[in-house]
Amino acid sequence: MRPDETCDENPFRPLMIDLDRRKGADHQPADPRQQAHAAVRWTLVLLIPAVMNDIALSAAWVSRLPNSAAVIVVAFHIGFFLSVALLMWFFVFRVLELFSEKIRATVAANVDPVRWQHVFYKSTGRLRLLLLFGVLLWMIWIAAIFAGRLNFLIVSVLIGIPAHILGAVYYLPLFWQWYKLRRDSGRAFPNPASADRS
Repeated sequence: MRPDETCDENPFRPLMIDLDRRKGADHQPADPRQQAHAAVRWTLVLLIPAVMNDIALSAAWVSRLPNSAAVIVVAFHIGFFLSVALLMWFFVFRVLELFSEKIRATVAANVDPVRWQHVFYKSTGRLRLLLLFGVLLWMIWIAAIFAGRLNFLIVSVLIGIPAHILGAVYYLPLFWQWYKLRRDSGRAFPNPASADRS
């Protein structure tokens, strides 16, 4: 043994370092855009009460159709919901991104677009739980109207109020964060007079 070597040297230390590095790589913070994209795809769960609502609405009159016509109607509805699902899966998130950028360009052109979109991604990434509550409220509405035969207006108001609150839980914090970005970035709307002088 050389003098500079010690008896407590761990021969497995290189392997342990490599495992620590891999563990650290596995725990890298998730990309906010990817999280937001995944959360938006959760809107597919809204198709569950949507299909239930459609069945409850159309069951009575479809059952009175001839078999061939009923098959065509059912096939059309299935194709419609499959098309909606594909659009929601592949295109809705990109449309929301473009809409977010359009809002920034219109009301907060001075704000850094990367920071603006980051706020959008962080807020949208928390949609999952709100969507599940939305599904629950919609299913309660369906049960109350079609199974319970309760008053349409009363049930719609009682369900609509918490449904709108759910929406506000998403968009009010988002708008507030956007407002703070706009405020902190200075003047968002260019002064037409100063623009003419330049």
